[in-house]
Amino acid sequence: MLMLTSIPGVEIPVITLLLLGLSIGVLSGFTGVGGGFFVTPALIVMGMPVNLAVGTSLFWVFFNSLAGSIIHRNHGNSDIKLGIYIALPSLMGVEAGIQLALYMRTLGVQDVAILSVSIGLMTFIGAYTIIESLKRKDYLDQIGEERHLVSYLPTASARKLQGIQLPPLVHFNRAGVTVSLWIILILGFLIGVSTGFIGTGGGFIVVPALVYLMGIPAVLAVGTSTMPVVLSSLYGGGRYLLSGNVVIVVALVILSTSIPGVIYGASVTKYVRGVTIRMVLGMTILIVSAGAILKLGWLVSDKTLPILQSLANIVTIGGMLFSMVTVVLLKSISRRYRMGKRIPLWSESLFQQHL
Repeated sequence: MLMLTSIPGVEIPVITLLLLGLSIGVLSGFTGVGGGFFVTPALIVMGMPVNLAVGTSLFWVFFNSLAGSIIHRNHGNSDIKLGIYIALPSLMGVEAGIQLALYMRTLGVQDVAILSVSIGLMTFIGAYTIIESLKRKDYLDQIGEERHLVSYLPTASARKLQGIQLPPLVHFNRAGVTVSLWIILILGFLIGVSTGFIGTGGGFIVVPALVYLMGIPAVLAVGTSTMPVVLSSLYGGGRYLLSGNVVIVVALVILSTSIPGVIYGASVTKYVRGVTIRMVLGMTILIVSAGAILKLGWLVSDKTLPILQSLANIVTIGGMLFSMVTVVLLKSISRRYRMGKRIPLWSESLFQQHL
């Protein structure tokens, strides 16, 4: 078996990285997240030191998100103006996150701190996304044949934030929303902090934030989120690269299969409803969180329970492959639906009826 041994004391099977890249690419293209919150925990679970995992993840996220941004823009799934407004304050947040990570490293608690923060964020966002999506699906199931007449309805929290008329106000034509500039600045900064600290592009925060806090349809949020992720990961990845905390060969191996995956995942978004995207995103976030919890348990036990390390590998890699297969099945079922063939009744509300 071909192994990567460029990191002293760490051997990672190349086939594992290739499968990781493919699954993350599909999920990244489908959900709009940069994929960093998948890659960072996965690399840590595989035994890579946290500082290298964070830097390598950001380096990869830039190229992966750049591809996703171009693809979604070609599909008309992005609001360029909104993406730029979020991206600019995120750059300041990236530097703050990097400095916080460096401080944690001097205290000797970087591994536990980054995993703990990642777990907390992922569990909250994943659980909230799943609960909301199931409620939305139940509603679509209840209205039956009239579901194709229902346009996107913003959440109560989105309506409240849009009601904050603190000047200056900014209107985004493509997204169809008007919000206070201060809300966007705060959101962008917090996204940047997560980018610099835990090595994500911030996409797993941007997409739920755009949907639940700004009231933007999920399909549009998916494409728009890639733009701030590109800029924040470029800055963060560059900073880690200059400090020698990027394993370029690992990033390139993952990238070789993630780009085709992004193209495939993005193509599926035009066949499904926003609720479907959110359900897959929430499910995947919770799976990755479970793997990170097992890894954290191994670390806090002073690495005396190797079974936790093995289970973390199985849950993380196996879970992402399961999520990728879910996206593939969704495209297959949607094709049957568009051809007028019968599909399970419970799944009809997951797909667009008219294309």
